Amino acid sequence: MAFYWRGNQLFTKQGQNKSTDDWTTFLMDMKDPTEIPNIEKFSRFLANSLGFTENLQNISVLFNDTLVIRLSKKIQRPEPLRITSEFNTYSPQRMFQLTSINVGRVQLDVERLIVPTNFNVRQLHLINYQTEKASIFLKTANGDLDVRVSNEFSLKMEQITKKKPPRKTSIQMIFTGFNEHNLSSDSDENISPVFKDLLQYPEQGKIYIGFSTDQTTGCCSHLAARVIPTMERVSIDMANETLAKYNSELLYLSGTLCRILYEDEMDQIKRSYNSVNAVHDRALLEKRAAHALTHFTYHPSTPNTQIGKILESQFFDCTRKNLSILSTNGVLPISDVRIPDPKMMGFIKNVPVVPTNIFERCNIFFIKAKNTLNLIRD
Repeated sequence: MAFYWRGNQLFTKQGQNKSTDDWTTFLMDMKDPTEIPNIEKFSRFLANSLGFTENLQNISVLFNDTLVIRLSKKIQRPEPLRITSEFNTYSPQRMFQLTSINVGRVQLDVERLIVPTNFNVRQLHLINYQTEKASIFLKTANGDLDVRVSNEFSLKMEQITKKKPPRKTSIQMIFTGFNEHNLSSDSDENISPVFKDLLQYPEQGKIYIGFSTDQTTGCCSHLAARVIPTMERVSIDMANETLAKYNSELLYLSGTLCRILYEDEMDQIKRSYNSVNAVHDRALLEKRAAHALTHFTYHPSTPNTQIGKILESQFFDCTRKNLSILSTNGVLPISDVRIPDPKMMGFIKNVPVVPTNIFERCNIFFIKAKNTLNLIRD
């Protein structure tokens, strides 16, 4: 298939002869001459896109037959995550229902030439540029949703978007679990700049609609969802009443997905904690618990703070069960745990408190949990 310009309009045409090759080749001439893109920025764009694809697993970029970027993606077979009955799987107005979750691991590899920004493409094959090779490890959680809307609402959506709402849709979280974070890098300085946008921890993740928007999620996970963006496609439309309702309902279940992922991590920590006695092993579990709690501590999202508030409210409201945290007596409901007080530690040895390492690393969460959410006491 070939693309070509006729004036300001873009047309396509197909070859007459059938090819024995199963691949489809696209040929597209640029309308106007353009500069060769910055290799690092282009690599980052491609890596961000590859992170959320279901079928595309390899990308190679060549300039004049010289390989400058190669990206590959290895996907572990996803495993189902059980949704227990304690979770409310419906959005507040019952427009969406979370029906299943599958969790998997992803490895992204990059090989690219490190070339100056003003390089001459004609000299690529003449100069022996340095090559960078790097990898990162991520976790993905795919949530399948059933969609139920009234005929009246469906008609309004169709009038605005020219499409009817789907009967089924999905949401996907991409994040770094404790093990994946350690595998990707021992420190942020060692992470390739190509993967900086995907490895957001401890900063906020972004909402993706096939590509990254400017909207953050409020927590450290990226979210890919079929939310409806603004005309500029850089923000989520929360101005139009109909679209705001649809987008909000979809975002609420993203908060539910986050809570289920967090509680599953705490269940794994609980099983490990009960089976180990060594101080070193328990210290490692404290680091793992702090990583999980930091990951799902919500901050004001930007540019629209309402997005993060929706996810956070549903994170806590999707179940009547109190948030689980790791204490000095193991994993317990947060209401049964106390904030550590150095003056009282000698008198309350049997009272479960937040381990010092977790309290110091997650101080922002515990201040909020005590003063705003009323989840924990001294």
